[in-house]
Amino acid sequence: HRLDRLQLRALLLDAAVVLAALSGVSTCGAVLTLFVGALRDATVAGVLFALFGTAILCTLLALVAFGTEMLFASRGVRNRVALRRAQAEAGPEG
Repeated sequence: HRLDRLQLRALLLDAAVVLAALSGVSTCGAVLTLFVGALRDATVAGVLFALFGTAILCTLLALVAFGTEMLFASRGVRNRVALRRAQAEAGPEG
């Protein structure tokens, strides 16, 4: 029963992390789109464009990396739970 509950918690955590990462990615994409659109019609220094664009892209990539790492970590937990469950169902050896 505990393993089932742990597996459900891991799946819920996966969903929460993926949704939060997608939210961050969407927000960064929207900001970057607005920023590029505003620069197209105005004369603004290239330094501002480079710095702000780099900041947004780094944030976006950080969120993607975080989401990916969380998925890898939770996959390891799920695999370990599945292995323990299989060992428990097989019973004691010998």
